[in-house]
Amino acid sequence: VHQYDRLPTYFVFAGLVFCPLTQPHLHEWGDDWYDKAPRRLCDRAMHSHMKVPDEQVVILSHVLADEINVGYQGKHDLEVSRVCGAKVKNMRELAAAL
Repeated sequence: VHQYDRLPTYFVFAGLVFCPLTQPHLHEWGDDWYDKAPRRLCDRAMHSHMKVPDEQVVILSHVLADEINVGYQGKHDLEVSRVCGAKVKNMRELAAAL
C-alpha cells in the first residue's frame, strides 16, 4: 500500500484506467482521506493482509470517456477481483486477462 518511492503503476484498456490501491491514491481525497475516501477502499488498504508476495488490490480508478465505454463514465474507485471470470491477484494478471 505504501509506494512513495516508486513511480505509479497503471494500465489503460478501452479508456478504463486500472491501478493498484496505494496510500498515495487514497490521499487524493485530502488530509481527511480516511473519512472521505470510499470506506471499502480504506478498509481494504488498511486491514487486508496479502496472502502472497506479489498480490495487489487492483482498482478501476476512473473511466476516460469514449464511445467504446459509453455508460461506464460514472464508474470509479471499484475493486477488480475478476476479469472474464478469472481471478486476478495483481496488475500483471489483469493486463494478461484483458
